Amino acid sequence: MTDLESHRKERARMIEDLNIRHDIIARALDSWTTKDSSINKAQLSEFPIMQWVHVDKKIKIRKRMCLFGDILVFDTVMRPGAEFAKHLHPDCIEHVDVIEGELIDLIDNVSYGPGDKLVVEAGTYHIPIALEHTVIRVYFK
Repeated sequence: MTDLESHRKERARMIEDLNIRHDIIARALDSWTTKDSSINKAQLSEFPIMQWVHVDKKIKIRKRMCLFGDILVFDTVMRPGAEFAKHLHPDCIEHVDVIEGELIDLIDNVSYGPGDKLVVEAGTYHIPIALEHTVIRVYFK
């Protein structure tokens, strides 16, 4: 096999891998935009590390390197009015640290500002909405 053929095969393998990853991420994003959805830890773990993914026009997320064992860590930037549809995480606890801005959870009707922490137990529905430009760091345990 020539070097050119070898490179072509490797490129085809990489493209196929990217297509599979895209499909997995698209399914996870679709589940976030439908009412009463469930997003599990396996779906969350499929997001690429340190690459911004636009959930919609008002929300982008980026998974960070996991330095805490099996804890998944995400940076999330939300424009004013951005919301995640009503959803739950059946197999993990969600910890949200508000870095900047203001966030409200419509289920508990509590507002969270810079320095505040929101903890959502596994299996608990929540509807986070940004009241202004908001930056949060989210941990899934």
